[in-house]
Amino acid sequence: MPLRRIGVFAEAHSTSEARQDIVEGVLTIGLTGGIATGKSSVARMLAQRGAVVLDVDRVAHETYAVGTPGYEAVVGAFGPQIVGVDGAIDRRALGRIVFGDPNDLKRLTDIVWPLTLELVRARRDTAEADGASVYVVDAAVLREAGWDALTDEVWLVRTSRELARERLLARSNLTEAEADARLDAQAAASLGELGIDRIIENDGSMDELEIAIEAAWRAALEAAR
Repeated sequence: MPLRRIGVFAEAHSTSEARQDIVEGVLTIGLTGGIATGKSSVARMLAQRGAVVLDVDRVAHETYAVGTPGYEAVVGAFGPQIVGVDGAIDRRALGRIVFGDPNDLKRLTDIVWPLTLELVRARRDTAEADGASVYVVDAAVLREAGWDALTDEVWLVRTSRELARERLLARSNLTEAEADARLDAQAAASLGELGIDRIIENDGSMDELEIAIEAAWRAALEAAR
């Protein structure tokens, strides 16, 4: 359906039927977006407004820490060559395997994503018990992994490819070819706007983004009431 735009902010109704694990009493926002779109800036702005923000990428790494069932499952799937001298899984060694073969990557995500979901759920419940009123699940693969099942609404941060490329090159040591490859991979994996409740268009200045987030924040709180 057409989006209603307010400055650099747009809102759409969700068509997803997957989100059925909504917690009463705390507004849970799923925050997603591609590389160099400004998702981290949005997460910071939400935290400044009092939201508890969980970086799910970091949580995912905890699922295969030494001594966990995830550790045994990942080592069992990919062999002892991914184990470092300290006994922990060497993420670079694991990455060389899984990012070179889509089937291996799926084997890894089939192990890690469900375990991550349980950790995210537990952290969210703890935040609610501690009195949090807004909880943000910040994840680049939020919908692909099914973690949006924990949210009341999903926000997508996006920008033009040209601006994303410019930001990516400015902040990293990537070559132009490497930056283009990452952006191409992101575009190929895009799920479009299906299941998105609010779209943050981040093609302007930080001040414009701040205005957009304030508008989205107020609208989300009002909808939750």
